[in-house]
Parts: sequence; structure tokens; C-alpha cells
Amino acid sequence: QPLLERSKQQVEGRVPPYVFQTQSQYMECPACHRIYWRGTHWQRMTGKLKKFEEYQQKENSNGRI
Repeated sequence: QPLLERSKQQVEGRVPPYVFQTQSQYMECPACHRIYWRGTHWQRMTGKLKKFEEYQQKENSNGRI
């Protein structure tokens, strides 16, 4: 099931205070009801995926698979 968008008001008290103060977009898993946001973990993982993609493109351009 896809994550569901939630407003800031809907997640108040369900996320840490710092997260509530610094984030504006939230998603909820309809199965487990966990709340997710694009914090530092998301930023780090996005950076790692970009580096991996760049590496793959470089390897493919060198004739490697």
C-alpha cells in the first residue's frame, strides 16, 4: 500500500518535537501507522544512491556491466 500524506496537525504528538518544528511534509504507512518524513536519513540515503548511480554510469561507459 502506498504511504498516505499527513498534515502537520495530524502528526502533532506522534513525531519528536524537533522533527515537528523543522519538517513540513509527513507520510503515514496505512499498515503499521508509522510516520515518515524526509530528514537527515533520507538525505544521506539519497546521496549514497546518487553516488552509486554515477559509479554505475561510469562503469557502463567503460564497457563494463
